[in-house]
Amino acid sequence: MSKSKIKMPSKAENARINKGIKQDKDSPALTAAEVRRARQAKAVAPALVEAHLRSRGRPKGRSKTVISLSVDTDVAKALRATGAGWQTRVNDLLKSVVQVGAR
Repeated sequence: MSKSKIKMPSKAENARINKGIKQDKDSPALTAAEVRRARQAKAVAPALVEAHLRSRGRPKGRSKTVISLSVDTDVAKALRATGAGWQTRVNDLLKSVVQVGAR
């Protein structure tokens, strides 16, 4: 598999990009004084930052058990090929099979 190379903009393209940035009224450059006054988000809004950090990861109260499971190589490749979150999807699939069997 070949790796794609990053193509840097030419000087003319870079000048057009920078001109567009300067003209963007929704994103003005910060002054040196504004940069000096800047504070970390957790110092300004600690509750908001804490709520955001708590929202990441496994919800409290849900326990997981690590197991070792042997599956065919093609099955493992197919599962991993579905992208990030594949283990959670496998867990959900197994959970639905176990619940169906318990009925």
